[in-house]
Amino acid sequence: MQTYQLDLLEGLSPFVLNELKPLNARILGKGKDFLRIAFPGKPLPLLQLRTVVAVSRIERFEVPRPKALLGHQHLTRLLSIVQDTLKLGTFASFRFAAAGSDSSVFQRLAEEISKQSGLRHDPEEGELVLRVLKAGEGWEVLIRLSPRPLSARPWRVANMEGGLNATVAAAMLQLAHVEKHDVVYNPMCGSGTLMIECGQIYGARKVSGCDLDFEHVEFARSNLQAAGLPFEVDIADATHLDLPDQSVDVILCDLPWGDNVGTNTGNLVLYPEFFREMTRIASAGARMVLISHEVKLMDRLIKGQSDWKLLREDRVYHGGHFPRIYTFNRTV
Repeated sequence: MQTYQLDLLEGLSPFVLNELKPLNARILGKGKDFLRIAFPGKPLPLLQLRTVVAVSRIERFEVPRPKALLGHQHLTRLLSIVQDTLKLGTFASFRFAAAGSDSSVFQRLAEEISKQSGLRHDPEEGELVLRVLKAGEGWEVLIRLSPRPLSARPWRVANMEGGLNATVAAAMLQLAHVEKHDVVYNPMCGSGTLMIECGQIYGARKVSGCDLDFEHVEFARSNLQAAGLPFEVDIADATHLDLPDQSVDVILCDLPWGDNVGTNTGNLVLYPEFFREMTRIASAGARMVLISHEVKLMDRLIKGQSDWKLLREDRVYHGGHFPRIYTFNRTV
């Protein structure tokens, strides 16, 4: 079996493991932001994982230093691995991610790879990424199998500062347990990441959302169109929605964190009002999955209310912060 490294955001390994369960992968090792696995057959199923940032093939070379990779046997093997990777996607360029990647050794390796593969060497933005790492007495080459990180979804044609990482959104959808008969609502939807992840994974009866910012709504509509999803997004205040009482089965929301979006002072008013409105629109037994970096504020709100039961709290890494994903069930 071939070995691979799955790069992920810290805190998401339980969700990645959930995705791996039906794939007959064997876990070889793990760290806070990666898993190493053995996987039989072609790696295409690994490239469909939604909670993984990137998938790399691992190849070990029993050499004392990277210069030895220029030897005929090792270079032939490395070039063969590059050719195998080119069959998995459309690559136009490559780069090394390694200590000393600007050295004469890596320049010579780059010349050989470029000559044999036809790829352009782009040290900054190369699509096929080769990481060269010291591993015990030898070295490992990790070859990323996709031209872009898997977290960079192809439907994302409009981006907003402070937007939600798609792999975190996919984890939130795992927690929401969306079913076909559900009505799903995404208040403060931003660029539409949660709605699109929901639409591409689950067949809910209805998915819609809103945002108070006109530009965000336009972003969401553009991304939804690119994803081929006909969901409605309205300009609306998430604390005063034009929705009937008890009409929503699943609520998904990336609340303002008070940095790129919103303010800490404003959140002191917004969060309680948001909880009151979600309580009004939630059906009996509704699920609500939120993400926020306002940890102390959320703790106070959770302790001061009885309408929602906190089922779990997951700490994840996101954009230099460690927000929490909160999973609730509407109490009856």
